[in-house]
Amino acid sequence: MSPVANEFAIRRVEIGSQKLRVAIKRGGPRTTPLMVFNGIGANLELLEPFARALQGVEVILFDVPGVGGSTLPRHHYRFPWLARLTGTLLDALGYRGAVDAWVCHGVGHWRSSSRALAPTVAGD
Repeated sequence: MSPVANEFAIRRVEIGSQKLRVAIKRGGPRTTPLMVFNGIGANLELLEPFARALQGVEVILFDVPGVGGSTLPRHHYRFPWLARLTGTLLDALGYRGAVDAWVCHGVGHWRSSSRALAPTVAGD
């Protein structure tokens, strides 16, 4: 059993043809959930120590397509597609309010309200 499984609820979520491995660490009722994912070859176990250190904060981790326990994508993807996938995943998980997001992809990182991700990025 993965160390993540001890504190995190791990499940697979199907979004269209994409199967994603997701881990959720429940937090306090008055905190804004934080979604964190790493886009280049890092699975959710790599992010687990960071998420565990955020005491009282609900944290949602997921393996992006082609990484860890998620299936390979059907095509190469860019941030706009990943943003839409992230929003759809949040809907599937039942998150309806504000959710913060922290994304590490390559040499930089991107932090935003995930509900604003899809409308603020353009193109595919």
